Amino acid sequence: MSLLSPYLFGITSSLLTSPCSTPILASLLLSLSSQPTSTTVLSLFAYTLGYSSLLLAASFTGKQLVKGGEWQDLVGLGLGAVLVFGGGTQVLDGLLGVPGA
Repeated sequence: MSLLSPYLFGITSSLLTSPCSTPILASLLLSLSSQPTSTTVLSLFAYTLGYSSLLLAASFTGKQLVKGGEWQDLVGLGLGAVLVFGGGTQVLDGLLGVPGA
């Protein structure tokens, strides 16, 4: 089997997912910059496993993993609320200096 096809798939998928994953990876790298090397390596390895687990599962099954539906809108709204809340607490922490405010 040629390795060119998976390589090209990896390049194209990274172009599509990069705008979504870059801020998360940058935040992770920033938070790990003051940690010991072993902690940094293990954390990045765990991030990589989590990031690629669905793609790996899809490559083994060759089927659609999850059927779309109305639940996707609810999940999107819920995750959006979590992101807004998390960002809001970070802004308040930065402005007021009160953790968890």
